[in-house]
Amino acid sequence: EKYNVLPLDDRTIELYTTRRPGSEVTRNTFTFRPGTARIDRFAMPDLRNRSWSITARFALDDGLPEGVIVAGGARTSGYSLYLRDGAAHFAFNYLGDVTTVTTPVEAKALDGPTLEVVARCAKTAEFEGEVTVEVAGRGGEGRQIRMLPWRQTLFGLHIACDLGSTVTDAYSPPFHFTGRGLVVDYRLQDDRDDLRGATEAAAEAEARISLAEQ
Repeated sequence: EKYNVLPLDDRTIELYTTRRPGSEVTRNTFTFRPGTARIDRFAMPDLRNRSWSITARFALDDGLPEGVIVAGGARTSGYSLYLRDGAAHFAFNYLGDVTTVTTPVEAKALDGPTLEVVARCAKTAEFEGEVTVEVAGRGGEGRQIRMLPWRQTLFGLHIACDLGSTVTDAYSPPFHFTGRGLVVDYRLQDDRDDLRGATEAAAEAEARISLAEQ
């Protein structure tokens, strides 16, 4: 009481899973390209308990390329978006239980100079969602996934390769992406209560800073 520090905050896991107001991870959009260094788990896009999309665009020079587009995590948990055997795949690893969504790439999708592949998750309940994979605007059947309340990986995020102990056994590392001109865009939705609170707190903090600088 003497130093005005009461009441003390006895939260543990709640603080671990909530984004710090004003931090970089309150962003809802991210863009990555090949050559990006490994992204630390606390700086990578936060997909937990929310709706999101990962959109990859790349050139079609000599047919459909293969390889990892983006991989976050490792064998114990995480996700990977990759191309193999004429199809786009999204593998989601929940404590070693891997769910894979696959959409074949039709021949007509290869007629243009570029191709767009989208992995999309629509939140259906707390820490649950339905994942679909779209190729050139055509989506396949969705599958349900479960999400952990804490960050799922110690290994961070890799672009155009998977340098960890891979999320899925469907390929061997590093499974470099063989295409050209790859751009990966993340779009995150604020359909999670603590994220809404973090966004509001960040806006309030920025307003206070602006007033203090006047």
